Order: sequence, then C-alpha cells, then structure tokens
Amino acid sequence: MATATFKSPYSSALPFVSQASIATWLPEYDAYRTAAYGLYDDFYFNSLDSSSTLIRGTDDKPVLVPTAKRLIKTLSRYIGRNWGFSIRQAPNVGAEVAPTLDDATREELAGILSALWVRENLEQKFTTGKRSMLRRGDWIWYVHADPLKPPGSRISIDVIDPSTFFVILSEEDPTNVTGVQIVEQFTLDDGETVVAKVQRWLKTSHPEHPAYTEEGEPASRDIAYDVLAWEPEAWYAPEDRKAVSVPWQAALEVIPGITALPLYHIKNDPAEGDPYGHSELSGAESILAAINQGISDEDLALAISGLGMFWTDSGAPVDAEGNATDWVLGPQRVIEIGNGNKFARVDGITSVKPSQEHVAYLEGSAFGTSGVNDVALGKTSGNTKSGIALAIEMQPLFDYADEKDAVINGVLSQMFHDLVTMWLPTYEGGEWPGAAVLSVSESGDRLPFDREARFKELTEGYLSGILPLGYVLRKLREEFGYDFTEDEVKAALAAKANTDATSADPYADRVTQESADGDAQTT
Repeated sequence: MATATFKSPYSSALPFVSQASIATWLPEYDAYRTAAYGLYDDFYFNSLDSSSTLIRGTDDKPVLVPTAKRLIKTLSRYIGRNWGFSIRQAPNVGAEVAPTLDDATREELAGILSALWVRENLEQKFTTGKRSMLRRGDWIWYVHADPLKPPGSRISIDVIDPSTFFVILSEEDPTNVTGVQIVEQFTLDDGETVVAKVQRWLKTSHPEHPAYTEEGEPASRDIAYDVLAWEPEAWYAPEDRKAVSVPWQAALEVIPGITALPLYHIKNDPAEGDPYGHSELSGAESILAAINQGISDEDLALAISGLGMFWTDSGAPVDAEGNATDWVLGPQRVIEIGNGNKFARVDGITSVKPSQEHVAYLEGSAFGTSGVNDVALGKTSGNTKSGIALAIEMQPLFDYADEKDAVINGVLSQMFHDLVTMWLPTYEGGEWPGAAVLSVSESGDRLPFDREARFKELTEGYLSGILPLGYVLRKLREEFGYDFTEDEVKAALAAKANTDATSADPYADRVTQESADGDAQTT
C-alpha cells in the first residue's frame, strides 16, 4: 500500500492504492492523482488491478460488491438529462450591440451543429463522459482540426483520459492557467527507448509563447502548439529534462484564428484553488473497502458452514507404514479414532443478518453523501408516498444534480462558443452574426408523472367549479392524450349523475314496479 507524504485531495485514496500503481515518472501530486483514478476505476469495475482493498484474510477469491457502480450510475441518471444545444440571440456586451439573429442564420447554424453532433457521436460521448467525471473527478473535452480532410469533416471533438491531462500554472500566480498539455508515456519502435510525448498548448501569458510580453498587450492572442519528447523522469522539470529525438517532434507554432485553449476541463466537486476535480468516491474509500471485506468474510463464513470444518485431539491418521495421511470424509464413510479421543464438527453460523445489516448501513453512508436514496436506486416500499413526501425525499439529489449541470453546461457553452466563433470559421468557413450557442440540459420536474393524482386534480377541479372545462380538456389532451369534446364530457357526466342517483336508492326500482303491478290489478 502507498503512504501519503503530504496532505492532498487524494490522501483518503492512498491507503488503498498499491505501490506498483503509482507512476514514478510523474510529479508527486500528479502521481497520486493518476493512482487515485486507477483506484476509483477498480471500485467501479470491480477489479483489483491497482488497489489493495482487502486488508485481512486471503484475497485470492474476493467477493466485490458493485456499490460504486450503483452510486455513479444512479447519480448520472439525474445529471445532464436530455442534453443538447440551444441557438439564441447573442447578448450585448458593454457598449457593443450584438447583430440581430435572423431565422436563416439560425437554421444554417443548427444544420451545421447537428451534422457535427451526429458525426462526432457527441451524445454517447456525453453519456459515458459524465459517468467518468463522477467516478474520477475530471472530464476533458478536446477540440482539434485537420485542414487536409474534406470540407465539413475537418473538426473533431473527443474526450480524453484525464490521467494524460496536465495544466500549466503561472509561477507568479498559481491560480492562473497559462497552458495545458497531454502527456503520454510509451516505448519507441526500438523496443527499448521510453519517452514522454508532450503536446502543449500555450496562451500568450506563458513565457515561452512567441507573442509573450511582460508589458503591454501581446501582438496576437492566438495560442501556440508544439509536440516534444523527453526522458520521462524529468519532463516536468525544465532544468533537468532531456530531449529525445523523434520523427513526430514539432516546434512551437502559433495556430492562427484560435485564441482559446482547445481542452475543456469539467471539474467535479471542485475545491477552491485546486486545478483538478474530485471523485464522488473520494472520502468513501474505506467504506467501499469495508463493504467488499464484509461480504468476502460473509461468503467465507457461509462456505465454511456449508462445507464443514472439523476438529480432533487424536492427531492425524496414519497409513499402514505409520506415515501421517489425510482424513477421508464423505457420505457412506466411517471414521475410527482411539478411545478417549474426540472428533467433532465445528458449529456453523446460524444467521448472516447482522452482517448484511452492517453492509447495508455502510452502503447507505456511501450513497447519502450524494443524496442517493432508495427511491433513486429504484427501490419501492409497500406504502405509496404522497407527491410532497416524494419530492422532499428526492430534493437533495435534484439540488445536487442542478449544481453539476451548472458546471457542465458552463464549460460546454464555452466550447460551443469557441466552435462557432473560432474553429468553424477558421477551418470550415462561414460566420453566424448574432448567434450564441449554449449547452442546455433538462431542468424541469424530474419526478415521474403521477397520472392518477393529476387526473384527480383536473376532474375534481372542474366538478368543484374551480377549473373551466376548456382548460381541463386542453390538459387532458396535452398530458394524457385524451381527445374529448365538451359535449362528450357533459354527456358522460350527465349519464354518471343519473346512474349515481339511481344507485343511491336501491329500492326505487322495486317500489316503482310494485306500484305499477297494483294499478294493473285495480283496473
């Protein structure tokens, strides 16, 4: 297991991380960050590749409970619902009045973005990416272009592994991001040389940018890009790093027309001053490990109880030559031991309920931090809860999801803005004055539609004279799909009223019939 040498957001994960999974070629903070990613992946995928989560007994046949996967998948269902984009009138900025967005411009831009949406499979990348964000704590979108591709297909949007993503912070102001980089370690074709491939995107505030200046405005705001190869152990230390010659190495070059960094970082549960996000599993590592340990212990106890464990004070059995041999146990067999010696079966466990209750408590503790409850997990009780009780129970989860949506849509709205104002005009051509593209997701009522309660509300509202019939018919058509006319509704109500009046006097028909019979006899 690893031991934390300083306090960091990943300190709670380190006791459960195997030492072999910590990258020695990374700075200490980033080594712990990427190791924590591996641990959280292990919890999610029920693996032990990079973790040491079983702390007692044998771990050759552990039983791993998918608690982390249940938590992440449940929470992700309430985040980014019906995600998409919205084209709106651009707002005025200061004294600058935005051009008016006309219908033709809106329609043209919508077609371009829809084609990009389908070609780059953005919906699937969003669905899988938000689970990765919750699991690892960081979600990185990457926009890039290839001018050699055919028109209409030059721009690509991908999601990259956050363990390859590193921010570059200003030495004077550690909160100021001056660049980003993708760092990957791999072996060259000779099978021996290991290099760190470093792709960098630098803002003009980075000292190595060609347009960098300490005073006044830079000549250009365009970002610069290069690809370098270093010996892995010192790629992050300028004074120590050593370059490796590779064919794909590219010198620092300004990218015309692109003034924003192309990697868009969504941080889950960000802490003030921390350049990275935090996993939903952070702080719950010991709980998840205890759940797996508890279930493994229970499984072992059940196996021992079922297979049987025996004890004796007579010593081991011997063969004809007097050598110790194995006990032979099984159906239709007889065991003989000497007088005064004892041989008995160990009494097994009689109930695993306390163990299961303990595991359920641990799971509830892990789920509760994110507002996930039994209802969110899809569990239903025998008693149907009222709408207000259900809303109160689910509101913490909804509020938590709204916070996530605000962060996600904020970053992706910036990505869409850069696409429309930089990437598309530079590599595909075209301008869309007055257009602002926003990332949007569903923010309405997340509770299931209660048809019975809503129908009762509408019908009782009409019968009590509060709701007009026209309003009720419109809502029945919109919300239920019923298509009644006013005459049909009035006829149905009249028929029901007549039936109810007759049913109120069960003897009315008999009295009427007897009166008719009496009149006939008198006549």
